Amino acid sequence: MEPARPVVPDQFQHAAEVILWAQKHRYEMHWLNTAGFAKRQRELGDRFIVRPVLKRPGKRSGMTSVGLVSPEIWKAEWEAKALRRAALAAERMERWKQKEARLLKEARLRKRRK
Repeated sequence: MEPARPVVPDQFQHAAEVILWAQKHRYEMHWLNTAGFAKRQRELGDRFIVRPVLKRPGKRSGMTSVGLVSPEIWKAEWEAKALRRAALAAERMERWKQKEARLLKEARLRKRRK
């Protein structure tokens, strides 16, 4: 049986609390006003969990937000991209072999000229 999904708090008291919680439960996190936050919010819609984060006293603004992506979502994305990563690795290896063959051929030609 799969373990129960942790309940995401309604708000966090400070950034350190968010970071510790996200690490403990393996959630991906994105801060408000970052490109990652906007992209994930656009891509995931309702599955992107946005929570307020209170800032420490003495800071200019009183609150910010963090977006959280559950481990099930980012793991599924990682697995979906596995074939593409493997294909890119194979292409890189082929280019490397071609370059190595070209360098060996050039070295042999230089050796003959001497």
